[in-house]
Amino acid sequence: IESQRSNYNSTWQVLGDYVMPNRVDFDIERSPGDVRNKKLYDTTAIHANQLLSATLHGGVTNASSDWFDLAFEDISIMTDASKRFLSQAKKELVKVLNSTTGSFQGQAHEFYLSLVCFGTAVMFIEEDDTGKINFATLHLSEIFIGENAYGQVDTVFRKFKLTPRQAVQMWGADNLHPRLLEDVERNPDEKYDFIHAALPKIDLKDE
Repeated sequence: IESQRSNYNSTWQVLGDYVMPNRVDFDIERSPGDVRNKKLYDTTAIHANQLLSATLHGGVTNASSDWFDLAFEDISIMTDASKRFLSQAKKELVKVLNSTTGSFQGQAHEFYLSLVCFGTAVMFIEEDDTGKINFATLHLSEIFIGENAYGQVDTVFRKFKLTPRQAVQMWGADNLHPRLLEDVERNPDEKYDFIHAALPKIDLKDE
């Protein structure tokens, strides 16, 4: 999948250079803090991307509007009790989505910026050890997508880097390779590649 995505990298690199210079590391891996706007002559494309993204955000996932609802697929089984359950569940979801600690609204804006510029965007949603739901719009350079026979996305691989210390914080020492645990003390800032795979259960094979 990574090799199949290589043709898009050069196109996304060009788009990012002029539209989203802070998210352009596809063909080039820059050092943190490196200047990324060397090719810009003006900010017309950047402003247009921000304007359309803000319009989409305000019209689709506006925090002040009732932009989603919950219902059973089979409406014939709806009862007063189930309606009350769905109503309460919706209230809890609204709290999560509008929470300042979960950062959905800020990440949603980043999602639309990527969607408008590159035509694709990916948001990662996870629950941490405290029960808090976190949202993060991921850089497309980390993402590799596969489709099923009907053209629907059903497989997503994420290839990203973490230091040993960050890996321990994320998964716990008991779930990591001994070499990584050794580097927590010896090379805490050394970065390793990790792969997160989301794919249909039918594709999983017993090992």
